[in-house]
Amino acid sequence: MRSALLVSLLALACVASPLEPRLYGAWQSNRELTLAEFRKVPGITSERLKALSDPDLFGHLVTIYQPHDAIVIYEGECSISPYKVLDRSDSYVDIGYYDSFFEESVERRIFFEPGSIWLRVGDAREIFSPAEFDKLEVQHSCLRTLLDTSR
Repeated sequence: MRSALLVSLLALACVASPLEPRLYGAWQSNRELTLAEFRKVPGITSERLKALSDPDLFGHLVTIYQPHDAIVIYEGECSISPYKVLDRSDSYVDIGYYDSFFEESVERRIFFEPGSIWLRVGDAREIFSPAEFDKLEVQHSCLRTLLDTSR
């Protein structure tokens, strides 16, 4: 009985834990892999693929996940927002956060695969690959400024 209670408490602690180390790090939208995913969508039209291939659409968004907040870099702007782990499994984590771009609370499921994470976008997936933090700091002055003010 005692061991069953201990196992139950450990399982509950794992589910209720607010941290998700698999997310930690810098992730950049991978344009090529994401467009390859859209090409797999049954019945997608050439017009839709052409619109999705706009050079400004995929490949620019960067998210840096830390234990309690995420830094988002998009179009030369940086923002930081707390997030909360809502649920998790071996293959995904659900997080909740405030999206300052859309000015609303959002819940998002992020899936894990070896060497990448991905989000559902309609019938396809937007794939994010690891990004080198040092290079991001050089490329995005807003990140340097944000980190300097938070230290």
